Amino acid sequence: MIRSRLSKLGTSFVFSILLWNHASFATSTKASKLSSITRMDMPKNTLDSQKDFLAPKEVNHEYRSPSQISATTLSKIIKEALTHHPSIEADKEALSAQDELIEKATAGYKPSIDLRVSLGRDNFRRSFTTNSINPLPSTGSIALTRTDPSITIRQILFDGMGTTSRVDRAHSQRHQARGTLGVTTDTATVEAASATIDVRRLQRLLRIVNNNIQFHQIMKEKVAEIVQAGATSISDLHQVEARLQDTHIAKSNIESELSLARAKFVEAVGMEPPTHIKRIRLPAYLLSTSAEMSVRMALDRNSSI
Repeated sequence: MIRSRLSKLGTSFVFSILLWNHASFATSTKASKLSSITRMDMPKNTLDSQKDFLAPKEVNHEYRSPSQISATTLSKIIKEALTHHPSIEADKEALSAQDELIEKATAGYKPSIDLRVSLGRDNFRRSFTTNSINPLPSTGSIALTRTDPSITIRQILFDGMGTTSRVDRAHSQRHQARGTLGVTTDTATVEAASATIDVRRLQRLLRIVNNNIQFHQIMKEKVAEIVQAGATSISDLHQVEARLQDTHIAKSNIESELSLARAKFVEAVGMEPPTHIKRIRLPAYLLSTSAEMSVRMALDRNSSI
């Protein structure tokens, strides 16, 4: 019963975190429709974290030990995952490259200036032969310095809309690159949130099953005393021992699932999970919206769409 409730809670939190993290990738038209909802009620630390990972940053290639994480809240863990995710860093660089292509395409509207200067020295040597005009043979040489500077200014008045087409194509490619960054960020957010929720759920289950083991251990000792006193049959003790064995089996299964969840956490976040994760709460602006508004928010902020 406890595991079923926690699993349902984890599913709802993953959907809510996906809605929470899409705010920075909405277009200006769509953002204006929901500004009264998102900007008024959204927590300030969430908006700041989105601005941090959207801005291009220098990639840190230093090795970071998996045990260095100190964040214990879901928002901080997601921010850590987005900050050091290699796919997000690659998409940011691709987005910056598209900005350079836009500047290159826009240069077609501007004039171009060509400056050329040539400088050289020419030596001429001539031999004169004897003839009726020049009865005396003679030779001579002439040295000349040659210069040829030129400046050419060109301004394209009409190129058949070629420059406009290249600029539009560059803007479209940038929009596509930004959408790719949004999809990558969404995927990383969901993976980090899912891994965090799974780890916290299994950590809580492990604490519960440890308490159950202690309870059944105490119950076994008390029933053993009652059996020795002859107040009950040995079958009652066997039942308590069977239940105690079931709790040990449940603990083994939970520990196995927790090891797998910790491995997924390291894959999604890049660090070992903390020993204690604080309780995860939904933002107030998500709790106050209806199902229709939640669907609308998901559609408006979905980077894939």
